[in-house]
Amino acid sequence: MIIKVEEIEAEVTKKDVRRINMRVYPDGKIKISVPKRVKNDEIELFIRERLDWIRKTKGKLSSEIKKRYLFDFEKDKTVFIFGEEFQLEKNPLLSPGVTVGEGKITVGTKGLSDEESEKLPDGYFKKLLFEKLSVLVPKWERITGLEASSWRIKKVKSYWGKCKVKTKEILFNQNLVHYPNECIEYVVLHELSHIRYPDHQKGFKSFLSKHMPDWKRISNVLK
Repeated sequence: MIIKVEEIEAEVTKKDVRRINMRVYPDGKIKISVPKRVKNDEIELFIRERLDWIRKTKGKLSSEIKKRYLFDFEKDKTVFIFGEEFQLEKNPLLSPGVTVGEGKITVGTKGLSDEESEKLPDGYFKKLLFEKLSVLVPKWERITGLEASSWRIKKVKSYWGKCKVKTKEILFNQNLVHYPNECIEYVVLHELSHIRYPDHQKGFKSFLSKHMPDWKRISNVLK
């Protein structure tokens, strides 16, 4: 059972427990277990009295998740690819290139400057994301009946995706490669939806909910 108080949605389960228990998960999902005798209006009051705490906790967890997936080649010893964590090894004795195996990514940097070394994983990540999107974009085009005229990938900081409504061109942020598959699917659906709904009006959100009921939880990971 889902109970909504203002913008907060909680999944509520009635079971054999003595008191109301609530947990906020890193992806923004809220689960509440309540004694079987508790009425819905009591649950709503329980949530309402804790709205400030819930919002603050969700914001903190969302920030931690986003920081987790950010990648800095110079500083980081691990890197996430499609939500899976890999150890990162930079080897100045190996010829330039990127190899993956056994939970580890090795970047050979022999004879390269720091700037050239950083471009190696960037090129590899872009290739991986291109392969992923080559499957996901046609998939969601079939599901929604909406079709992009073209799409490309670029490393940007201010948005995850951008749709030029008039030309139906879509740009995807290369950093999506570090996030779980469901996040990438959400961004694909989001941008394709703008072909029909240019703004984030009611129809836009209804369209998202129709095709991806859990989109709000998934979008929280990207905030």
